[in-house]
Amino acid sequence: MMKSENAPRLAVISISAAAACYAVFVLATGFGDVTAGFSQFSVLSWIALSALSLLHFLLRFARWQVYLVRLGHRISLGPSALIYLSGFALTTSPGKIGEAWRAVYLGPRGVPFAHVLAGFFAERYTDLLAIAILSCLAVTLYSGPAWPFLAGTAALIALLLVLRLPGLPRKADAWAEATRMPRLAAPLRGLSNMLRAAADLLSQRITLFALTVALAAWGLHGLILFAVTGLLGYEAGMWQMIGIYAFAMLIGALSLIPGGVGSADATMILMLTLAGLDAPGAAVATLVCRVLTLWFAVLLGLVSVGALSLLRPPAEDPAVQPHSSSE
Repeated sequence: MMKSENAPRLAVISISAAAACYAVFVLATGFGDVTAGFSQFSVLSWIALSALSLLHFLLRFARWQVYLVRLGHRISLGPSALIYLSGFALTTSPGKIGEAWRAVYLGPRGVPFAHVLAGFFAERYTDLLAIAILSCLAVTLYSGPAWPFLAGTAALIALLLVLRLPGLPRKADAWAEATRMPRLAAPLRGLSNMLRAAADLLSQRITLFALTVALAAWGLHGLILFAVTGLLGYEAGMWQMIGIYAFAMLIGALSLIPGGVGSADATMILMLTLAGLDAPGAAVATLVCRVLTLWFAVLLGLVSVGALSLLRPPAEDPAVQPHSSSE
């Protein structure tokens, strides 16, 4: 598990690396074009679009809170929200492992690491499925074969069915009992616990709820791209912009590059030019959108980390005792 003392260093490294990439992006686009584009947004526009982005993250937190309750943990909303948002401080870390940093705060509150990982996995699964669905809204701009989308969606559905097989946790338990390596037994038992919790979170009812939340949340971020292009003076279809944003996030996720830095941005610029924007306008729209989504998430995470350092110890948190859950 990530140690709390390592997190600030990882945050500084990952944020600095991502910031350097975007500095190059600005220089490549043209500093004058970027500043001219940013000047078209009033303070009220920034506030309104930031509010949409905040709603995106609050929707995802609501899903996370449902996951915690489903696994038998009730934590006060205030601390729970800060803990959830703190994970975004490391959004630009490899594989978003920073979001598993929540375990540092949830462990003392009685949430096992296996449950944190199960929630993290269920989140990533429903997010990936949601952006895959939303990306289909941009299909008119895509001239390649359709089979990768169909195969990918089929693979995601198959993964859901496989993870719900009761035999997987039992197999991990059997391996833990059979192994002659004590250091391997504990991780295998942890894997078994994680698989059981993940299967619970991926039940039909919970998955339907989580997917609905994910579609709404990522749709809001796509709506930000639509608003940004409109404020820059371009006429673009709302659903098409939502699809472009989702497709860019899908490529960013599949690239495994931290935060999708570079891959998601290049995809968004390309898709926006196919939608009719000129290259400088597409670059500025992408940069503004990423400031309001990616960098806004990092800011929320850093603020939440600071707020958590001021909270009273977990033992004094008036959280309800864990309880068992059932379908």
